[in-house]
Amino acid sequence: MRLSLKSVLVCVALSHLALAQEGAPVSAKRVGRDHGVSFGVRTAYGSPVGYEAGADKLSDSIRGMVPIWVDLGYRVSPHLYLGVFGQYAFGLSPHGYCDRALDCSESVTRFGANAHYHFLPDALIDPWVGLGLGYEFFSFKVSGTIPVVQWNIDASGTESGFEFANFQLGGDIRLSPSFALGPFIAFSLAQYSSATGVASIGVSGPTSVNEGIQDKKLHSWLLFGMRAVYQ
Repeated sequence: MRLSLKSVLVCVALSHLALAQEGAPVSAKRVGRDHGVSFGVRTAYGSPVGYEAGADKLSDSIRGMVPIWVDLGYRVSPHLYLGVFGQYAFGLSPHGYCDRALDCSESVTRFGANAHYHFLPDALIDPWVGLGLGYEFFSFKVSGTIPVVQWNIDASGTESGFEFANFQLGGDIRLSPSFALGPFIAFSLAQYSSATGVASIGVSGPTSVNEGIQDKKLHSWLLFGMRAVYQ
């Protein structure tokens, strides 16, 4: 009788355990890694907004850029990324003399630090927002013959200043536990504060400039592109 009762109790206990396990929710398997070193590469199209200095629109000096943007940092938690970034961008020359008579080239270099917050780190599609700050250099070179007056020109220079903030929004599409790809947009807020350069026009010798910009104005870059990240 004892054996029979013991067997019944064991069977009842096992059945309750099986039902409990069957009804319990299955924990989601992590799609990405919780933490670790993160490396990202981006490319995009950037459009200038605002002023270079004074009443001069930035779009009069450069009508766009195509950047190579590198991110390097650490995923300190499933939701939070902290790191640094660097960008070199090929500039698109403005329409006008650069199309017809002059050889023009521009570039935009940016670097700084940023942070990303990931909303759904366990999901296959993980939306995120980012905030950063840094420093920016706008470099240009012009050479050729100025029409009408037929003067030769050879000039180059760089303007630089702080990037007070850049705002980012994107989404990582997880292709493997360690690799994701997705779109992003970014909007920066910066100001050029100093200028250096050298220019030769006509028969005059080279003239150098190295000074602070007096009439500072704000400008921005609006970027649309793709980001690949390995973690």
